[in-house]
Amino acid sequence: MKKIILSLFIIVLSGQRALSSKKVGVVSAGNPMATQIGFNILKAGGNAYAAAIGSVIGITYSDPMNTSLAGKSQILIYTSKKQFIGIDAASQTPKKSVKNPSEMQRIPIPGLPKAIEEVLKLSNFSLEQILGFVLPELEKGVKIGRNQAVLLGLKRDLISRKPELKKIFMKDGKTLKYGETFKVPDFIKTLEIIKKEGFSTFYTGSIASKIVEDHKLRGGLLTKSDLENYKINKYDTYQFDLGDVEVHALKGNTWGHVLIQMLNMQKKSDSSKSIPKLISLIKIEERVMEDQPFQKGLRHKYLQEYDYNHENLLSKAYYDKALPKLKKELKKVKMIKEDGDTSHISIIDSEKNAVSWTLTLGPWFGLGEFIPGTGVLYPHSAFMQHSPRPNIREHTNLVPTIVLKNKEPYLVIGSAGSERIVVSIFQVLYKFLFEKKDLRTAIFEPRFFSFKKWIRIQKGFPQNIINILKNNNYQIETVWRNPVKNLGFVYAAKYDNNTYFGVADPTYDGLAIFE
Repeated sequence: MKKIILSLFIIVLSGQRALSSKKVGVVSAGNPMATQIGFNILKAGGNAYAAAIGSVIGITYSDPMNTSLAGKSQILIYTSKKQFIGIDAASQTPKKSVKNPSEMQRIPIPGLPKAIEEVLKLSNFSLEQILGFVLPELEKGVKIGRNQAVLLGLKRDLISRKPELKKIFMKDGKTLKYGETFKVPDFIKTLEIIKKEGFSTFYTGSIASKIVEDHKLRGGLLTKSDLENYKINKYDTYQFDLGDVEVHALKGNTWGHVLIQMLNMQKKSDSSKSIPKLISLIKIEERVMEDQPFQKGLRHKYLQEYDYNHENLLSKAYYDKALPKLKKELKKVKMIKEDGDTSHISIIDSEKNAVSWTLTLGPWFGLGEFIPGTGVLYPHSAFMQHSPRPNIREHTNLVPTIVLKNKEPYLVIGSAGSERIVVSIFQVLYKFLFEKKDLRTAIFEPRFFSFKKWIRIQKGFPQNIINILKNNNYQIETVWRNPVKNLGFVYAAKYDNNTYFGVADPTYDGLAIFE
């Protein structure tokens, strides 16, 4: 009896739920409601794409601080036919731009609805079938998680200034606490519209009309033609090889190239025994991140002066021209952006279809206002705030990643956490692939983020490494795992030897279910 209780206790602490021995698949996501919806779809015979759509709708309802149905996303898919499909659904600036834009003028064209339309083409369930699993869960309401409650408290001032947010997330002058429930009735009504019109409603239907009318009334920039002309982009992957294992990260408006650079550098340095491995990881992260100052948020300011694309970013000639000015600005950057403002879903089904789907809406709660009558938050564009240019696809720091082993999905992984996304994925992959640690250990062990001789580490970091850092004049900030000063939120799904497994990062309220 003691063994059973202990086993259940470990599963709860891990944000995991293992069920029967029947092979269904695995879903790992940043919110329990999203995970449950996705897994229910898998268990009913839906494939990974049907489950992913259900989970995405669920997470935009249950975690509006970090996601929105009108936000942006990056998706990497690996099909049972052993083909990759990369979908760039980053938001886009409208054809009109202004200097010193107002809040309303920082709203980009949404990308996520188009992405869902594209994934729906691969689903073996219809949209109506998927919504049949989604709506009953949403109607129950969302129970506030422990970490979600912390973040709501942190954003109390914003919530209290925005009437619609205040109505949903405050009670008796205080933000909702752990265990309390919220509902967004207008969101559920929007799903009924989507059931009739499809997700094209955001571009050519009734919701598009609401967006355009609202922008006309309030001085926004989005027009009917902006919405009608939005298209997703498709991309291949960057690839890293390690024996019979392949790591694939999405190209396009992502940081996939940064992840692959880090892995390649680690592969070359891994044979060195002269310095501890953790110090090697820290140096690799510093070198890659500081050699690419655009990755520190400066890219928005200088896009008008320098042509930003990944081929240029990796070329010496580009750096000779761009880096002197950028490095001067880099000296002004003292601290990382604390917002998480992102979530992730990892899924593998029984047919070995795999989906790595990262989505965001900008800063926490985006604009903090809803598309009128929809319960769907407007996203916010830092790009439009700092460097307004027309018809530009926004660059993201999202890194949806899929690892293959002998050409089959082995690990589906992604993270939230702004610029910490790529670093957190890199550290987990290093521990899992190079050090051969189990997936739970790789995600649960303390992580770090370093920048210009400043490093944030989580409690439990090895003392011998801390001593080396101190001797090398690092400014060290030690933190407990928490959603505010976080070091990424990693969500992973694994398939190996006919067994499914999943882990949700303990820093937030996510859940993994596998069977």
